[in-house]
Amino acid sequence: MSLSSASRQLHTLLKQAQEMDGQRSIQTIWAEVLEANPSDYAEVCQKVGQLFVLFDDVEQEIRSLKVTDTDVYLVPLNNLRLSLMSHPILGGVWESVRGDFRQNLDLLAACADIVESQNRGVHELSSEELKDLRQKIGELQNEILKSDIDAEIKAFLINELRKIEASLLNYQIRGSIGVARVSEEVAGRILFSGWQGAGTAAQEIVGKAFNYVLTLDKAVRIGGSIHKLVEGLKDYLPLLPPS
Repeated sequence: MSLSSASRQLHTLLKQAQEMDGQRSIQTIWAEVLEANPSDYAEVCQKVGQLFVLFDDVEQEIRSLKVTDTDVYLVPLNNLRLSLMSHPILGGVWESVRGDFRQNLDLLAACADIVESQNRGVHELSSEELKDLRQKIGELQNEILKSDIDAEIKAFLINELRKIEASLLNYQIRGSIGVARVSEEVAGRILFSGWQGAGTAAQEIVGKAFNYVLTLDKAVRIGGSIHKLVEGLKDYLPLLPPS
């Protein structure tokens, strides 16, 4: 399983875009790189929106680095972000955008090397692993929908799992770091959702949902950060969701 990072994910996407024909329209370039329908402006915009979320992921990654001066990497990151923001998706040719990439992409690649060398990266999922995780979350949602548990708990779990499902569907853009961040947030909300007062059937369903999140976290995050969270909370939450 190869190591990856938000910085590496962003560099890969922007490098791919930079190498494309500069005379093509901005909309068709983003559609191809981000795997959207080139004729569907709304879909292209949604995918580009996910790309900007990836920029935020990279910024958080850089700020966590153990380096003397994070601005060495934050400045080129912001230059790239501003370059994209200053060119509307609809109208204009790609050459006007990619001209600003060259001097900043090398530093973004160097940033990815440092992130991964400091063991702050994530595991990259194979297409088979991604397919399996998507299938399992679909099966889990179906099981929850068919269950006889309290409607409020059912709605809560489905809503949380759909957030994870969305991160898996947008994996091509945000990569494992996006999945890891969403998983951490969902795990926290499940832990403190008050499931302990529910009936046995509901507790079992919550346990299945929580353990799916644990499995997902372990698949993408080095060391499995949610596992560490659970270990640290054992004294405060003696009743964790059942396995």
